[in-house]
Amino acid sequence: YAFRVNLRAALARDERPPPPSTYVQTFRATGCPGDPPWHLIVRWRSHRAAFVFADMHEYCSASMSGIATDEQNRVCCGHLACTPQSCSHQTSWQQTKEMLLVHHKRAPDWFNTLDWRIPEAVIV
Repeated sequence: YAFRVNLRAALARDERPPPPSTYVQTFRATGCPGDPPWHLIVRWRSHRAAFVFADMHEYCSASMSGIATDEQNRVCCGHLACTPQSCSHQTSWQQTKEMLLVHHKRAPDWFNTLDWRIPEAVIV
C-alpha cells in the first residue's frame, strides 16, 4: 500500500526526468557548445533539477575561467578547443525542437512499431 501511495504522489508531481535531448539543450544554453556524454546524462537523471543546473554551470564556469581539467573541458567543448564567452545558470529545462520527418507511406518497419504514447514523443 505504501508503495502505491508514494508512486501516485510521485506521478501526481510528475517527477519523471526529462528526455536526454532536454539535458543536451539545457547544457548548451548554459554556455558549453559540446554535447554532454551519455554517462553524465544518466547521472544527471538521478538528481533534482537544481543540482543538475548547478553541475552544468560548473562545467561551463571551469572551462571559461581556464581551471577546468581536461575531462571537464572535453565535456563542455566536445572535441573542439573552446573557451565559453559566458555562462548562464539555468533555472528551467530548455526544450528540444528536434523533429523526425518521414515521407508518407515510406516509413521503415521499425518506425511503424514505435509506441507514440511515451512522454518524449510528440506527433505533429
